[in-house]
Amino acid sequence: MIGELVLVGFAAAIILYLGWKQGFFFWKPEAEWNRTIQLHHVAAGFAVYFALSAVVPSLYTSWLQPYFPLPEGFIGYATWLNFLLAATILAALVCVWRWIPPTVRENIWRSKTARQSYGQDLRISLFAWFLSFPVVLFINQLLEDFLYKVIGIEHIPDQIAVRFVKMTAEYPFYFFLAITAVVIFAPIIEEFLFRGLLQSFIRKHLGSKQAIFITAVCFSFFHFSPEQGFANIPIVASLFPLALFLGFIYERQRSLMASIGLHSLFNLLSIINLYFMGGIPCA
Repeated sequence: MIGELVLVGFAAAIILYLGWKQGFFFWKPEAEWNRTIQLHHVAAGFAVYFALSAVVPSLYTSWLQPYFPLPEGFIGYATWLNFLLAATILAALVCVWRWIPPTVRENIWRSKTARQSYGQDLRISLFAWFLSFPVVLFINQLLEDFLYKVIGIEHIPDQIAVRFVKMTAEYPFYFFLAITAVVIFAPIIEEFLFRGLLQSFIRKHLGSKQAIFITAVCFSFFHFSPEQGFANIPIVASLFPLALFLGFIYERQRSLMASIGLHSLFNLLSIINLYFMGGIPCA
């Protein structure tokens, strides 16, 4: 285990060095990208998310339970509930997006000075994944080994999202719904909230680097859940560098498409990794 961890850490360091040599990390914050977002725009987005997360599950439960009697229908019930909740939140945030003044939302989505195509944004997302994935994997494995060997915790619970995907693996349709929620809905929702709204607002007041860091901290702890127990330590810590990459490429490319692309790709390949190496957290 220690040998594998050292190998992953060495590979992560080499890959980051190669990315630096290729000029990926060269970036000068663009002063002209002035996103005139207001506090009430940020508050509205997060209020909608948390309000629906608290209220909608109980509303859908009464509708779903007759079709999926518990406990035998739990997988179908849980899959549909998660999918419908994510779809409802996404639809509500589209309404928030439409409510934000056009000049503000267009600048949040993409700087007027951005000249690259969306295809180039996605290529940068892929390159950013090659750089970030080994780092996330190393930190996750390091802290899981620490909990097991030093603290003596023999069983570390899976992340809720990982647990959700695992339980649908033998049911193709439910697996499709789970993948859609994790790979498509979640990245769009979270990138709009954290990079589009929160990072843009903080940037206006504190600057780009501070905005990237503060948003990354908030994003990491956003994935904390009491149900995950001690697993929160490797999950929150390993998602922090990913969040830094997400914020960085949003600023570097001046396009929300770049961070959405990285987020989606990371979740997709994390799910694929689940079947080969036991999985790492989904963002």
